[in-house]
Amino acid sequence: MNEQSPEIPSPPPAIPASNSDATDPQNSVLGVPTDKLAGLSVEEICGNKVAVTMVMHYYKQLVDQNITIRNQLNTANSYVDAYKTKRMFTTIAAILFLIANIGIGFGVNLLTAGSISPGWATLIPAICFAIAAIVFTVRGGS
Repeated sequence: MNEQSPEIPSPPPAIPASNSDATDPQNSVLGVPTDKLAGLSVEEICGNKVAVTMVMHYYKQLVDQNITIRNQLNTANSYVDAYKTKRMFTTIAAILFLIANIGIGFGVNLLTAGSISPGWATLIPAICFAIAAIVFTVRGGS
């Protein structure tokens, strides 16, 4: 289905620069020559209600397009912030898993060697680190 989204208006028609006035700061706004607004010259606009309406419609299209682009930018920035938060939680979880695996390894080794108290003293905190890592992984910034 190739339907065009109703939120994004079609781009305005290109305004060709007829001469070097487009680069003249007195005759342009943001590089668009002011002697041709919405494809009309100033002489055509003055006193012509239809031409003024056309320019105002063109201006409204630009404002709507600007609002749409700002909303899209805000949405993209929200996704970036969420990604950064999720990445931080994932890094913390990885570090906790590393510490937990080392502790579990030492704890099990001590328990099987006959050192009961040091083995449990190493194994229990390591299991707590593993549980904390699982919590960080599951929650992931939400």
